Amino acid sequence: WDFWRWGFDVFARRFLAAQKEKLEGKPYPRKKPALEKDPEPISVPLPTEKEYDYLPVKTKGTFDHSKEMLMLRKYEEMNGYRVITPLLIKGKQGILVNRGWIPRDMKGKQEYRPQGEVEVEGILRPKEEKSKFVPENSSALGEWYYIDPEGMAEYSGLENPEAKHKVLQEVNFSRNRVVYQEEDFPEVPIRSVKSEFSSFTIMPETHLGYSLFWFSSAAICIAFNILILKGR
Repeated sequence: WDFWRWGFDVFARRFLAAQKEKLEGKPYPRKKPALEKDPEPISVPLPTEKEYDYLPVKTKGTFDHSKEMLMLRKYEEMNGYRVITPLLIKGKQGILVNRGWIPRDMKGKQEYRPQGEVEVEGILRPKEEKSKFVPENSSALGEWYYIDPEGMAEYSGLENPEAKHKVLQEVNFSRNRVVYQEEDFPEVPIRSVKSEFSSFTIMPETHLGYSLFWFSSAAICIAFNILILKGR
């Protein structure tokens, strides 16, 4: 019985972790980023003959902070926001940038909003699938629950096609780990780090396998205990 209870506990923790990833809008990566490469300079429109998903890139432009989008997120158990801001590269053409995380009390402050031309480095990511547990975004109410490039690009006024399908996730390539709660923030927003992309990720098919195994095991265990009780 202890073995089955342990097995169910392992499954439950892994299942809950998977649901947390979905609720936080973290997609299951299908491709490992080529982090050993130097960021490649890009502009818009992107060449159609090349694959850019999960490629380290860099580009220059101006953030349109008037169209900033904030999503409630935790970072190392601290409450705050994930900042999504359109980067204008050529007129109304640009790319959505997932700039990182800010503490809740910094909302609306200018110190994390650079002015003028900036250079942004990071990983280009494709559109993520929305979990059925996540509410719909509402641009009218300023409520953002997941990264939807198409809807966010329309809200931001970006006109180039790649803005509706890709997001540039800003990465601090010189830092190798997350920032812990007891540390002073070395930067704001706190950008992603390379270790976030190189860590092992369980695929949805694997979770399905765990589900089938442990639920069937639990059913067998229940049936076995019923037979024992009836035989007494």
